[in-house]
Amino acid sequence: MKQMAWIAVLALVLVGPSLQAAQEVDKDKDPASLRTSFDKSMNTVITNYDATVKNWPNNYVNAIKALQAKLQKDGNLEGWTEAKAELDRFQADQKIEDANLSNRPEIQAIQVKFKEIPAQASIEKNQKIVSLSQKYVAKLTALQTCLTKQGKMEDAIAVNTEIKRVRTSPDVVAAELEIEKHDAAQKK
Repeated sequence: MKQMAWIAVLALVLVGPSLQAAQEVDKDKDPASLRTSFDKSMNTVITNYDATVKNWPNNYVNAIKALQAKLQKDGNLEGWTEAKAELDRFQADQKIEDANLSNRPEIQAIQVKFKEIPAQASIEKNQKIVSLSQKYVAKLTALQTCLTKQGKMEDAIAVNTEIKRVRTSPDVVAAELEIEKHDAAQKK
C-alpha cells in the first residue's frame, strides 16, 4: 500500500509539470482564451495611460506645493512667492509650456519633469499596444499554421480573420503611426 502511495506521489511530481505545460499550450490553441487575454492586457494598458494623464496635474501641484513648503521652512520668501505664482498660473491653464518655465532652478526642474509626462505616457502606451498586438498575432499565426496542417480550414480562416482585425484595428494602427512619428522626430 505504501509503495502505491509513493508511486502516486512520484507520478504527480514527474507528470504534474508536463500536465501544466500541456494546459498552457492548450491556452495558446484556444482563440477565445487568446483574445480574452489580449483584450484584458490592452484594457490594462489604456486604463494605466488614462490614470497617468488624469493624475499628472494633481501630482504636479503637489510637487510645487512641497517645494513651496520647503522654501517657506528655509525662510526663502522670494522662492516661496515664485512657487505660489507658478501654482496660480498652472491652476489657471493646466499647461506647462517652454514659455512658462521658471528662472528658479528648483521650480524649473519640476516643470521639466512634469512637462514630459503626458508625451512619455503616450509613447509608452503606444509601444505596449504594438508589442501586445505583435505577440498576439504571433500566437495566432502559430495557431493558424497548426490548424491548417490539421486540415481544420474553417478554424484557420477564423483565426486569419482575427489576425487581420488586430493588424487593422484603430488602436494598433494609431499606435504604430505615433511610434513612427516619435522615432522620426528623435532622428532629427
